[in-house]
Amino acid sequence: AIASARAGWASDAFLGGDLSVDLLAHGSWTRLDYDDVSSAATYRHDLSSLGFESRNSYALAPWMDLGFGLSAAYEAADSTAFEANGKQPDRLSLGAYAEPRLSLAGNRLSLCPALRVDWSDDYAAGLSAMLNAVYRAGDSLKINASGGRSYRAPIFNELYWPFEDYGAWGSYQGNPHLDPELSCSVELSAELSLGTFSLSAESYARWVEDLI
Repeated sequence: AIASARAGWASDAFLGGDLSVDLLAHGSWTRLDYDDVSSAATYRHDLSSLGFESRNSYALAPWMDLGFGLSAAYEAADSTAFEANGKQPDRLSLGAYAEPRLSLAGNRLSLCPALRVDWSDDYAAGLSAMLNAVYRAGDSLKINASGGRSYRAPIFNELYWPFEDYGAWGSYQGNPHLDPELSCSVELSAELSLGTFSLSAESYARWVEDLI
């Protein structure tokens, strides 16, 4: 059984139209019932979540916008299949980001640095940072370069979601001992447009530690 709900509100009428605000609240509940025929046992596994997000943009100058936002979420399990450290697992997580967007050199050059901090009560805080640059050489050539570092804690289901294994109750689909995933990446691409003909090429590299 699955139930979910979302509610949002958005407006760009603040500070004379320079500030736009987008708010979203969401919640979900999932139940998995499983009958183990080998032991005649019945298991029930519930997951519930409640979250809030704020995504905003402020026009600091004709050539610069600032994107920024906050997020918060609470997740909990109520399961007869397992416990984590002697209790039912739950998690509180918070996040914040800032993303200025700059248009320079007569709008030929676009720069977008981004910074995000994520924290949860079961992992240490992690930092993600990215820089993306787009250069338009005339109307035909566009060059894009980006690089950064990202942090991702395991989502709740990756830690605690159980599964059926050949008709018997297995351990977990996820792994409650997962570590946060850290990665670094770079990418370079170019696109050439000549009327109805276009040609593109890209190269990238990515390094990951503790891949989930």
